[in-house]
Amino acid sequence: MNRTRIIVGIVALVGFTWLGLGAFKDSLNPYVTFAEAREATEKTVQVSGDLPENRLSWYSDDEARKFHFYMVSPESSDSLEVVFAGVKPSAFDDATGIVAIGTWDGVRFQARQILTKCPSKYEGKDPTEHVGNEGDEPITP
Repeated sequence: MNRTRIIVGIVALVGFTWLGLGAFKDSLNPYVTFAEAREATEKTVQVSGDLPENRLSWYSDDEARKFHFYMVSPESSDSLEVVFAGVKPSAFDDATGIVAIGTWDGVRFQARQILTKCPSKYEGKDPTEHVGNEGDEPITP
């Protein structure tokens, strides 16, 4: 009887571990290139890119809750049309990079989620010029 409980416990533990790992694996969204994103018709993937210099390459249809934009590959001159089912993210105008998570529908990338990379307010600052609280002196080396 004691041996049966141990075997049942081990089988249950292995089963729960297998189910947990399977669910975790299904939730992973790998980063892919633009070419690989165009082949991801059934699997959710993440694609990273920059916004074109011409910021007029996007438009938002707030009534239909659709946001369309283009991403360009930092490695090549390839571009990817992205449609997001939602409104334009508030940080989109200041974004230096974009990550779109979704699938390819045969014509364009259908994003379920958009992540924006915004410039750091500390980027390019000299750390010796940092002033903490009001009236503090700058840090000197």
